[in-house]
Amino acid sequence: MRKKSRFAAHDYQYSSLPNTRKDAFKDVYRHNFLNILKSGIMLLVFAVPLMLFMLIMDIGKLGMVPANYSEEDLKVVLLIWDVIVNVGFLILFILVLVAL
Repeated sequence: MRKKSRFAAHDYQYSSLPNTRKDAFKDVYRHNFLNILKSGIMLLVFAVPLMLFMLIMDIGKLGMVPANYSEEDLKVVLLIWDVIVNVGFLILFILVLVAL
């Protein structure tokens, strides 16, 4: 059986709790700064390649459409292309979540 953790009497005093929302924000920011920083870095690591991929896909989308398409045909082709890419991203996202 695991032993109970013992805490010092001064660890959990009412006077040490933040009184206002601003104090609570500062308290969370001070104690979880590394977690906030890690979250930002992870967002940067995964969001920048995604944005670059989407930009390349948009440029490729414009290059694959023939110039003699009417405006209605162009809308249909681009809609189908977007659906295919978005379904692909959804499947990839689900596979990544399952792998974790």
